[in-house]
Amino acid sequence: MDLTDAFVLHRRPYRESSALVQLFSWRYGKVSAVARITKDSRGLLQPFIPLRLYIKGRSGLKNTSQIESDSLAIPLFGDALYSGFYLNELLYYLLPDEEPVPVIYTAYQQALVDLATAKLPLAAVLRPFELTLLTELGYGIPDGQSIEADCHYQFISGEGFMICEPNSQSVYGADLKRLEHLDNSDSALMHQAKVLFRQLIDELLGGRVLRSRELLMQHRLSKRQ
Repeated sequence: MDLTDAFVLHRRPYRESSALVQLFSWRYGKVSAVARITKDSRGLLQPFIPLRLYIKGRSGLKNTSQIESDSLAIPLFGDALYSGFYLNELLYYLLPDEEPVPVIYTAYQQALVDLATAKLPLAAVLRPFELTLLTELGYGIPDGQSIEADCHYQFISGEGFMICEPNSQSVYGADLKRLEHLDNSDSALMHQAKVLFRQLIDELLGGRVLRSRELLMQHRLSKRQ
């Protein structure tokens, strides 16, 4: 395989001088690999550090080499840090293995930069990323021309958004149209996006609880005390 840009999503020890890493790479998508820990790479195999490395191997578990980085870690603190972990968990659990998804990779990079600069509210960073991820995974918002503005819709697994009677999980067609293009100045729309995207993501997770959500809630509670 060729040299590729990548980020570490998850890492755990493996034998004496190696680690098992889950990488998100621009060229190959999500990849499981063994990384040998050297003096130069020890501090690089961490989340939020833009890496360049070689990924090699034919089996499901690859090998890495020539791990390098041209920059320091993208600095995330407080809520932004837990939000970054949230993005990593979504990619770790939802992306298929070894399928290139450059659109998601670009959206992920941009989300990390936006979290670090703190120029946008968290919702204005997370909702667009979630929308991109859901769309690329086949759970995106339908084209506005196929939506009836005065009907209610509910997402049905395997079928998509279907017309339904109004209920607690349904979305008004006019709102569904607007969700195609998020406007972070519209608080009601952003709340609607949060509720709907949470529903879709939870379905994809299949009941799995994200640790980053719990940590973020604990962090916010600790700040209030």
